[in-house]
Amino acid sequence: MQNAAARKGQFEEFASSEVVTSAEFRPVHRNGQALAELDIQPFTLQPPFHPHRDSRYHVNDLLKYHDRNFIQNAYRAILRRGPDATGYKTFIESLRSGRLNKIDILAALRYSSEGRAKKVEIEGLRTPALIRKAYRVPGIGYLLNLAVALARLPASIRSEQQFAAHVLAQQELIAEHLNHLGRTIRLHGAGVSQSLDIQSQSVKQLEAHWQEQLSQLSQLRDEFRHQVEELRHQQQQFSEETRQSAQRLQQQVLNRLTEQTTRIEVRFLEQVRNLEQRINEQTSEVVSRFTELTGLVDDRTRETNLRLDEEVARRGREEVKLQAEISRQELEDARLNEVINQRDQEIRARLSEAVAHWEQNLKTLQMLALQWRAEISATESELRQMTTELRQTDTVHHEQLELTATTIKRDVDRLYQKQQAVTTELTFQEQRVATLLAEARRRLPGPFDEEQLQTIAAEQEHTLDAFYASFDEQFRGSREEIKERLQVYLPIIEPRGIGSEAMPLLDVGCGRGEWLELLQGKQFTASGVDANRVLVEQCRSRGLSVVEDDLRSYLRSLPDNSLGAVTGFHIVEHLPLEMLIEFLNQTVRILKPGGVVIFETPNPQNVLVGSCNFYFDPTHRNPLPNQVMSFLLESRGFVEVEILRLNPSDDLPVADDSDLARRFNHYFYGPMDYAVIGWKA
Repeated sequence: MQNAAARKGQFEEFASSEVVTSAEFRPVHRNGQALAELDIQPFTLQPPFHPHRDSRYHVNDLLKYHDRNFIQNAYRAILRRGPDATGYKTFIESLRSGRLNKIDILAALRYSSEGRAKKVEIEGLRTPALIRKAYRVPGIGYLLNLAVALARLPASIRSEQQFAAHVLAQQELIAEHLNHLGRTIRLHGAGVSQSLDIQSQSVKQLEAHWQEQLSQLSQLRDEFRHQVEELRHQQQQFSEETRQSAQRLQQQVLNRLTEQTTRIEVRFLEQVRNLEQRINEQTSEVVSRFTELTGLVDDRTRETNLRLDEEVARRGREEVKLQAEISRQELEDARLNEVINQRDQEIRARLSEAVAHWEQNLKTLQMLALQWRAEISATESELRQMTTELRQTDTVHHEQLELTATTIKRDVDRLYQKQQAVTTELTFQEQRVATLLAEARRRLPGPFDEEQLQTIAAEQEHTLDAFYASFDEQFRGSREEIKERLQVYLPIIEPRGIGSEAMPLLDVGCGRGEWLELLQGKQFTASGVDANRVLVEQCRSRGLSVVEDDLRSYLRSLPDNSLGAVTGFHIVEHLPLEMLIEFLNQTVRILKPGGVVIFETPNPQNVLVGSCNFYFDPTHRNPLPNQVMSFLLESRGFVEVEILRLNPSDDLPVADDSDLARRFNHYFYGPMDYAVIGWKA
């Protein structure tokens, strides 16, 4: 193999200087002291390969590599790419078994169709390749191979000795590298042992420090108990003042509620009057435009009738002239008949002329008749077109009226919903005030107990319920739009019996209940849970099964393997990481085998969503990329986890077919939400 790759009569020599090593003995110094560290550097026995820019190589540039490095570098040099799996397997097996040598492989790559197309020049390859090809000729090839081998025997022996020296040099370098690793590991072990001793002393010092801290905490606990006793005494004195303050607060709240109710009613009546005025103005405008169009049609109709009457009169006059001409011709024919014998030829000539003249007149009359018919048809078409335009105009105005009425009805419904929300908020404010007063009366004359304090704190958590309900109404979209979007999840749960009595569904953070209402219409068994009292009341008013409770508390109260599905739409982005993991753990526990989870959340891969729209809701924590949610579900034990990208942007994307425009449209106008779906094994 080495003999065949000779360059200008010289064999390739193996020199230990070609072995690339990077193991060095370099103790690391820190703060003036030498510390042993693990200095394990990459160790290679073959030089790195650097492709030539001019695509010109000598055969010895590739023959100095061995085994798989030779195959990989040959592909990179000749075909300018990495080896494919089939070619690599075939060549490495043939090279290791001895069926082919390096010259055979280089020739196969260079003179293949792909190698010829690449036009890479390998100097010194053609002659040894032809010799290797001649070796395969039966009979002559064997003799030629034997003769060349005998002629090259001294050079082969010298090359074998060089190769043995090369292998010995590589073995010495490997041994030197291993000895360096052993010394480095021993030095590092001594340093680690010394560090452990230092850490042990530090731990003992920390134990003494913590003992001292515990004694100080004991003293602080005694002082705290004394302060608690003083606070209880002060609380008894404060109770009377609190009762009086509560009475004053009740009176102030009632006065403010009365004022707010009055202002809301006045604003509502003003908006209703404005809407009625707008409807009357638009109606007057439509009627006036319809009257103008009707007058225009009547004028065009009268004009057309006048033109038809004139045309009929003209045709009557032509007929009179024709009758007169016919009478004159009859008289002339009678006169001609009297002298027919004398002027036979003349009469025949005149008759011929008369016939030709009448034929011409007849053609003229026929052309006039055709022209009149065409004009009449055009007039009729124009009348039909005007009638169609009038009907279309009437249809457009009718649609505009319907659209205006729909818009007005939607505005009125929105105002009514806002009024209902305000009324609900006032009711809840009254309930909270009543609860506070009731708790204040219950604790008098004694101090607040823990249960009473929890009751007051729970009421505090509902102070913003009406605000969040109004926020959803403003930014979430209409109920019909949300229900239409949620239709995409029905094919996921229907085939596996999710939503039956045996596999009930729970919607966490159900909000306004669009998903539950959709499931109820499809006869599914489903319920919801939400902490917002206003939204819960709205759901219950629609006949939906919804529980008012905290998410974690409610999930903890459910038994194991009790549900067929848990869904949550735009809920996970509101949870801190620790709470989200606990929520997923509880979900795995309460799901039955074969149950499914579906969580929809904003898609931060859409640049507008991740940088702007996500923060419309001030209660959002942080965006959750779909890779993170997939990992979280898989880490909790869910299987068949998949991502469903939803709701592309309604804005028009960039109208361009370039790669840059497609990438821009993908990141700016792509799906604004996604759903992560997982199944319990």
